[in-house]
Amino acid sequence: MDRRSDTTARQVSVQQLVLFSLGGRKFGVDVANVREIRGWQPVTELPHGSQFMLGVINLRGLVVPVFDLQAMLGFLSGDTASGVVIVIEYAGQSAGFLADGVSDIINVTPEQFNAPPPCTGCAEELLHAMIIQGDDIIGLLDLSAIVPAAQDAIAA
Repeated sequence: MDRRSDTTARQVSVQQLVLFSLGGRKFGVDVANVREIRGWQPVTELPHGSQFMLGVINLRGLVVPVFDLQAMLGFLSGDTASGVVIVIEYAGQSAGFLADGVSDIINVTPEQFNAPPPCTGCAEELLHAMIIQGDDIIGLLDLSAIVPAAQDAIAA
């Protein structure tokens, strides 16, 4: 393999993650799926909304559902007033997720991914991997599970 193709192979395997916090825990999502990060704004609540759905926001003419990601992951609900909304696009669907704050964008490689530990009754299926960075463990969200779960919450 020549030097240029070796460099290209390494670049392809690097993934950028947006890191954010939920109740002191760190999570990440692929930067390619982040449409934007917004400060908290009041949502319009929908009748008979699910326990995870906070309501909807108007994003330049697009109605986007906003979900309490902490509640979806089985933690106590977050403080909306000081939070941010991470607007995700995945598989042609948009959804906003409440987080405490966004902290960083990091580069990771597949070699850094660790399988989430199996546990009964926990939201492990919503995590794609665990990444160790220094003293921190970052949960990489599995958007293929989170976004459908959010859409199912709308239908419920």
